[in-house]
Order: sequence, then C-alpha cells, then structure tokens
Amino acid sequence: MLLPFQAVVGGLRRTAGGLRRRLLRRLMWPDERAAYDAFRERRRQPMDPAAAWRQTLDLHVAGPPRAQNAVDIFAGDWTSKLPDVGGTELAAGQHRLFEDERIDWLAGRFGIRGMSVLELGPLEGGHTYMLERAGAASILAIEQNRRAYLRCLVTKELYGLTAARFQLGDFMAYLKTGPAPVDLCVALGVLYHLVEPAELIDLAGRVSPRLALWTHYYDEAICPRIPEQARHFAGTFESRYGGFVHTLHRYEYKAALGWSGFSGGAHSHAAWMDRATLLRCLEHFGWRVDAIGYEDPHLPNGPCLMVLATRN
Repeated sequence: MLLPFQAVVGGLRRTAGGLRRRLLRRLMWPDERAAYDAFRERRRQPMDPAAAWRQTLDLHVAGPPRAQNAVDIFAGDWTSKLPDVGGTELAAGQHRLFEDERIDWLAGRFGIRGMSVLELGPLEGGHTYMLERAGAASILAIEQNRRAYLRCLVTKELYGLTAARFQLGDFMAYLKTGPAPVDLCVALGVLYHLVEPAELIDLAGRVSPRLALWTHYYDEAICPRIPEQARHFAGTFESRYGGFVHTLHRYEYKAALGWSGFSGGAHSHAAWMDRATLLRCLEHFGWRVDAIGYEDPHLPNGPCLMVLATRN
C-alpha cells in the first residue's frame, strides 16, 4: 500500500510526463502528429506474455563478443561513422566526426600535444578520439544527454582511449563551479543549443585561455527563406547577460525531440545569435579572434562558422 506522500509524488510524475507529451505533440507538424498518435495507441495495447518474454530475451546477445554488438545497443541512434575495429567495418552513423578536418585545423593552429582539454558536449566521442590521437595530455569531456554519454563509453572501450574521461552532467553547471583551469576549451556544436549562449562565451574564458568554437548562426537573409530552417524559428527577443545587450533568435526543436538519438539541448528550444552578435560577444568577454574557418552560409541546417580565440 502506498503511503500518502508516495501517491502524491507518483501523481506529480505522471502529470509532468503528460505535460511533456502534450507539449511535444503541439510542436509537431500534422503528419508527424498522426504518426506519433499511432505510436502512442500501439503502446496502449496490452502485451501478451510471449511478447514480454521475447522482449526480455532480446536483452541477451547471441554469439561471441564483437565490436558491433556494443554499437548495436544504440542501433539507429548513432550520428557518427565509426572507424574500423581490427579491420572490421562497423555499421553506425554517417557523419565523419572521427576524422573531422576541423579538429585537424584546430591542432595545426593551437597545437594540442601535451595540453589539458575541456570538451563540451562530446556527443559520441569522435572529437575526443581525435584530440587524444593529436597528443592531448588529458581530456575531460562532459556530456549532458544520457544516451549520448553511454555511446561515448562505447567509443572509449572500442578504441582504448586512455587520456579521456567522460562525465555525465550539465557542462554549464560545471563551469559555474569554478573548476581548475585547462589549456584549451573545445565547444564544437553546442553554442546554438543553449538558451543563453553569451553565458558560455563568458564562462569558457574563466577556465581556459584558448577557445575552439563551431556553431550555427542566424542570418536574416538566409534562414527565413529556407523552409526547413524557417519553420524552426519563432521570433526574436532581447537578452542581457554580463552587461552585454543583444538580440537572440528563438529556435524550436519541434519533432526532433521525439528521436531517441536527439543531440540538441536540454530545453524544447534554443537561442541563436547572428554572426555580428557572436563576434561582438567574444570581444565583450575578452576574447581575441585569431582565426575564422569552416564558414558555410548555405549549410542545410543553417549558416555556420568556426572560431579560434585566445585571451590573456
């Protein structure tokens, strides 16, 4: 029998889950909503005992150990194309994050050998893998998404990473604790997933004199004119952080929130800066831009660029 407070807690949890589902449904397009409703209806159907047994037995792996077994725990979730293991090709994602030219460029400009590195949002450990191979002495990689964190651990085991430590948590909360300084902060693919991006630019400067930043940015001449981008934007608003007054563009994730491999932020929306605001923000918080590269205004998911910056 449940105690009264246990019943109340259970009720609150069920209510919160219902609110999340209703919010997700409102963010969907009509065809996406219909598919989601059909999925929910199938889940309501009672499962016969034989199906329940099969579901339990499916947790076991048949055959001898092999790398693909570990990868298949997250089948359909992987973003990255994984390097071969022992000459055997692995079936995972398509994006070449384990052989990313941006990390090569970073290593060539800053030099990574012997450095201590803080990596924000490693996703699946592809850049972590490259940073270790480039000679980083230590890498602390902080991932907030539970499933992405577990994929990072698969990467660490498959490729024998020894200089890297993966930790599960909010890297913004970590930066606010005043952690020990590092030689380099790597923030590739995270700024545009935050609701207050200026805060990251400020806090990164308190932990490292070097910053590698790759991000999407908003472009008034491009984003509203491309339907796949335009449908995600929901107006602008003024933000004030650390004396920096600027305009942000609200970005809604919509149906992407329903994918188990979702690699966005911890909220249903994020805030994008435009290019000029990003550069002003870096200057405001004491960063000197040393190089800009890998800029593509016409990338399908939105204009992007990479910045290497330093500060005293």
